[in-house]
Amino acid sequence: MSRPKITKVIEIIKKIKNLKTDSQFAKYYGKQPNTVAMWKKRNKIPADFLRYICEKEKINLDWFFAEEGLRVGETGPTWLPPGLDLTTQQILALLKNMPDEQKKEILHYIEEKTLLKKLLAERKKKPKEV
Repeated sequence: MSRPKITKVIEIIKKIKNLKTDSQFAKYYGKQPNTVAMWKKRNKIPADFLRYICEKEKINLDWFFAEEGLRVGETGPTWLPPGLDLTTQQILALLKNMPDEQKKEILHYIEEKTLLKKLLAERKKKPKEV
């Protein structure tokens, strides 16, 4: 297991919590912005604080260290298939904490986009009538 970049860890947590800035992150977790800046500069974060965040947000700490997949909390699958890229893992983590209604809206949007792409592809394949 490789050591994660603390900047990336903080960015992932900010996305999960919909926090836009490091200052918002610091305030949300009761820290000073300069403390967060120091963690990023040194690429070190106190292990007990990271464990606290993971427990609070139901993120499995292994996620940040896993190279072959993402482990998620009790409410989701215990192991995602190997080879998922970081973006997919982040999307799944965001969805995990989202209200069901928002999840349904996102699913509906994806289904509509998929159908539209399919229809456009079929239209391009049809011979043009003269």
